[in-house]
Amino acid sequence: MIRPGAIEWAVRTDGATLAVNGWHRCDQGIFLLRERLGALFHRDTAANLYLSEPESTSFGPHWDGHDVLVVQLGGSKRWTFFGEPVPHATRQLSQGKCPDQVISDFTLVPGDLVFVPRGWWHDVETLDGPSVHVSLAIYPVTFLDVLVSQLRDAARAHDVLRADVGANAPLAERVRLAMDSFIATLETEFETRR
Repeated sequence: MIRPGAIEWAVRTDGATLAVNGWHRCDQGIFLLRERLGALFHRDTAANLYLSEPESTSFGPHWDGHDVLVVQLGGSKRWTFFGEPVPHATRQLSQGKCPDQVISDFTLVPGDLVFVPRGWWHDVETLDGPSVHVSLAIYPVTFLDVLVSQLRDAARAHDVLRADVGANAPLAERVRLAMDSFIATLETEFETRR
């Protein structure tokens, strides 16, 4: 979705970057590349396009909650990496404060590729001309993802996981009672399978 107000702001602001999220929906070649990466890594993937004016930065120092493959298509961008990575970084965590220590600093030119592991602090700056790059996100599968998926599956067979939480007791007590009931049901199921 294009928001004209955002584009107008970007045009009037020196050093703007236009981010086109979901670029894989707009370009057949990027769509196929994204699909192949997903199949290779057995992960969900996405592609975003970044068009930057000269001497601009996109987001300032930050980390991503997923791995990223960056392909520089036009112009050049300076990449700076800082300190130690945030362990098990996900979108649910706040960014926090970027470390001061620079551990790597290099420039990408057309045709270059860089892999940015999730959680690594980095900053990106466009140099003397306009720049275009594609970021291919490779999303992790975390234990939380697996646990949520398993609970959703279990909810189909176990009424207690679909029950209304209610409002008669404090939330922690209601959750404990529901989980106790669920665990008792599982123990009964395991006993009957023996």
